[in-house]
Amino acid sequence: MNTLLDDVYKMYRSNNLGTSHRCNECKAWAYKEGKSLIGPIPIQHIGSEFAIDQYKILFLGAVAYGWGEEYKWSDVFNNTNTDLNKVQGDIEKRSQELFFYYKTRYYNVLRLICKKLYGDIEAGYNKIAISNFIKCNLDEVKDNFPAIMRSNCAHKLKELMVTRREIEIISPKIVISIAGQRYGNYLNEWDDNPKYLKLWNLPHPSRCKGTDEEYAERVFKSIQNIS
Repeated sequence: MNTLLDDVYKMYRSNNLGTSHRCNECKAWAYKEGKSLIGPIPIQHIGSEFAIDQYKILFLGAVAYGWGEEYKWSDVFNNTNTDLNKVQGDIEKRSQELFFYYKTRYYNVLRLICKKLYGDIEAGYNKIAISNFIKCNLDEVKDNFPAIMRSNCAHKLKELMVTRREIEIISPKIVISIAGQRYGNYLNEWDDNPKYLKLWNLPHPSRCKGTDEEYAERVFKSIQNIS
């Protein structure tokens, strides 16, 4: 049993994730634009040893990509008939597929960082947490993600800030944004004096000219310097 994950899911329900005013604004926008809105996707992964790890690192990506039509949810967290244990199991199964096998620079960098920190990719996976700033996607991958969805999900003035609430619950020691400055800057907006160390201004791996190994080494050294 992952009690941290249970607490995060309780937060989703208390904040009406998927059916809140902000979520409904995004759904209405997507419908008007003829877009297929996927999500909301919950926190992707909290390792079984995260709570006792010396680093307690939460990695944050930009948008919840990698999740298709089978996750076209709207009220999954607010429907009393939903089996949240099954949802957690489905999410973890997909998370393992993405983390261990997805051939993108983002996941390759995560794997390399885990290997450098913990000596083994699987051991690292059991110790880290993974989430995204934006909880939905449009079943497509684009650099210029719609401003309305970024704002509704993460902007401080819109008050939803689901990922900030996740951080409060799981209490990481280090939060690392590998989403680019546009997204990483939300960490600066959310808290003036956070209770965690942060690396917020790293570029997204797909936007880097160097190799994934060089990117991972840069993050590894940064972790060593701040921890």
